[in-house]
Amino acid sequence: MHIRKRIRKIHIEKRMIITICGISELNNILHEKDFEHIVCFLDPPHGSEATTTTKQHHKLLRSFTKNIHTIFCKDIRGSKNTSPDAPSFGTIDKLVKIANTICEGDHVLIHCTQGISRSTAGAMILLMTKGHTQEEAYTMVRKTRSVAHPNDRMLRLYETLSRSTVG
Repeated sequence: MHIRKRIRKIHIEKRMIITICGISELNNILHEKDFEHIVCFLDPPHGSEATTTTKQHHKLLRSFTKNIHTIFCKDIRGSKNTSPDAPSFGTIDKLVKIANTICEGDHVLIHCTQGISRSTAGAMILLMTKGHTQEEAYTMVRKTRSVAHPNDRMLRLYETLSRSTVG
């Protein structure tokens, strides 16, 4: 018997609707709704096999929207890790630029491998760029994605970046 899981979405005062998921949920979600933007947090491709997989992923998504934004970074936490695959200021800057292209009423799908860390941090950052506090963003994301455990490194980088651009 197939039990259909209810997908929750963040409705933000008609500004945008955010859906968060992991790769295993992606196929079902894509067939349920129309999305103006899809934000993909993917592990960086290494080697030809990984590059082929990334291209196949994009080909699938292109049939649902033309606005596909891919951010390559691993789910690495903490500021002491110096891996070149860790989230960086470039990761956050790209996410802020994506947020600036999202229009009122747009439906945004954000996914990472499991829909727990990078995607939930990404959703929080989108919300914060639209004027919500970190606490408000966290509350909205947790209501939508109960397994949310936002990537603390990404949130700290966003906080540092937003302070430096304001001050």
